Amino acid sequence: MPWEICFNTDKTGLSYADEISPLKFSYSKLDALTLSLCWEDFGEMDKLRVNAEVTLDKSKAFSYWNISVEGLNGHELTSVTFPKIAGLNEMENEELVIPTWMGSLFAEPRKH
Repeated sequence: MPWEICFNTDKTGLSYADEISPLKFSYSKLDALTLSLCWEDFGEMDKLRVNAEVTLDKSKAFSYWNISVEGLNGHELTSVTFPKIAGLNEMENEELVIPTWMGSLFAEPRKH
């Protein structure tokens, strides 16, 4: 999954939505620059629905990523990681921009 969702459950404490798999996945192209993704029907959490949208900028080499989570049915959402990207090759002097507060530049992110 390109996301990780953590939430508190009534019985077991902290859980991760990626421990359960959605039974349904769909996508649609909203326009020439926007892709909509939807994961739903997570077994016991059958009301859980994760929607994501990726939009490319018309004039810059940027993409904009948005996510929404619905149907937690009383489970407390504690964190969402999105996008969760794996498989990138290592490079020298890596830096990562973190979207916290006003943004932070993080040097050598793989060492942490």
